[in-house]
Amino acid sequence: MTNKLRLLTLLSVVGIAAAGCHSEEPLTPQPSRCGATPRLLVSAASYWQVDAGDGIIHVEGMAVGGSDLYFSLGIQSTTPMPMNPGALMHVSTYGGAVTQLADGYQFKTPVVTPTSVLVPVVDQSALSGGILSVPRNGGSPTPLVTLYGDGLSLPPVTDGTSVYFNTDLGAVGAVPLTPGGSAAVLEPQGSNYLLGMGVFGQQLVLLHGNGRIDELPTGASDAGAETMLGMTSNLIFPRSFISCGGLACWISGDGTIEQLDPTTGVISALPGGPIPGELSFSFVGNNFFGVAESDPVTSANVTIERVPQQGGASVTVVVLPAADDSIGGLAVDDACVYFTTPSGIYSLSSGATGVVVP
Repeated sequence: MTNKLRLLTLLSVVGIAAAGCHSEEPLTPQPSRCGATPRLLVSAASYWQVDAGDGIIHVEGMAVGGSDLYFSLGIQSTTPMPMNPGALMHVSTYGGAVTQLADGYQFKTPVVTPTSVLVPVVDQSALSGGILSVPRNGGSPTPLVTLYGDGLSLPPVTDGTSVYFNTDLGAVGAVPLTPGGSAAVLEPQGSNYLLGMGVFGQQLVLLHGNGRIDELPTGASDAGAETMLGMTSNLIFPRSFISCGGLACWISGDGTIEQLDPTTGVISALPGGPIPGELSFSFVGNNFFGVAESDPVTSANVTIERVPQQGGASVTVVVLPAADDSIGGLAVDDACVYFTTPSGIYSLSSGATGVVVP
């Protein structure tokens, strides 16, 4: 399968850390940032104004890095539009002013690095997708790669040297983080739809839709032969593939957390786990966190669940209103969980239990 990959000019992106990796420090409450009751960080009324009939603004996704929370806004339109605009936004996790970092595209869930924010985008006017790099402290966005007639099926991941991505047409590619670098197609055939990928050491781990788990060597050449690591026979929730303390973890169809040791290929299941219907999945502070809905058809009983790394019954952190297109994912740091409702973006202590948001 041929994919048209065109790398646009790369200006400067340095010091990137592996995406999906989180601190494993114990959860330490910080009342100045979040507490036992939900705190409204960003009111939905402050997102931005759109013309009547254009649609409803909602959060596409969020990511946290240090004291910075980044979120992508989009428009849920009920009528055809030439282009659904959006914006990449920033707010401090301590609260305060909300700033806009980029606009003009449809923005997906961002990935935070030490110096920049990587955000997948869609440009409907040019029938293209790609990845933008936006300085964390503001500045002009830099296109890392543009995919004409194609888009991204998964969030990009990085090892500090390259950014890896999976296209809708099935290819796995890499963009070197050097000026004038070119995009490399690591897996041109795309024989199986990917449900997840992640960087572990010098290998790119790929979770295929048929349950097969492969690895691709990375390193200086960002190329190598794909080999099989393992196989799971369970159904898998798409986009639940994450890094969890050096292991690869995901949610199976019955709500069980499965994990893979990338060095041995051994797959194991944790006892207990979140309820089925995961909308988002994160790991930090030796705990898993997931946004779940007990009834995906009616979007009723939306909750954020917490599960210890060693397994066990899930604990409900907070009960949210019905999703109704207002749940824009989940962001977690060493003390707080960040979530959305129709009212806006909230923060809450990640150690909270049974909090109800009306």
